Amino acid sequence: MCIRVCDLPDNVRSRFHLFADDTAMLLTIDSQEDSLKLQADLQRLEVWERDWDMSFNPEKCEVLRISRKS
Repeated sequence: MCIRVCDLPDNVRSRFHLFADDTAMLLTIDSQEDSLKLQADLQRLEVWERDWDMSFNPEKCEVLRISRKS
């Protein structure tokens, strides 16, 4: 089976960047609706990984929060 990593961004609404064997998904959260979009994208990724019989490495997954609030 040929794994179609390049179609990964087609399955989510967030911005996506693919680097060699790494992936970055970016979304600015300004509202509850944005949080729901992010959750929906994470669920789509879960379906994608199940469909392609792949798995993301949770030890390498990180969340980066950038804020102007102190």
